[in-house]
Amino acid sequence: MDETRTATSFAERRAAARASWERLIGEYEACGGTGAAFCRERGLRIWQFRYWLKVLRQDKAAAEGFVELSSGVREPGVWVACGRWRVHVDDGFDAGVLRRVVEALT
Repeated sequence: MDETRTATSFAERRAAARASWERLIGEYEACGGTGAAFCRERGLRIWQFRYWLKVLRQDKAAAEGFVELSSGVREPGVWVACGRWRVHVDDGFDAGVLRRVVEALT
């Protein structure tokens, strides 16, 4: 079998899968529901959904520097991600301290 053809086929399949999951993740983010409910409604495998959600968010974070993290549980404050680091910022935080933390992480 021709290795070039196999590599191209894999790359093409991967690109098609990525495009499909980008569309699905966009729909999920727009709906505002839980990941489990979204997958159940569309017959998706939750492990694949979580894998692609993580991959696409990491890629977005790498490109933009930051990504919003969200869980099904609402807690006061917000999580800020910078690369592989996450910082939880509660209500009433000191903006100067957050700025220094972000600078230290970048």
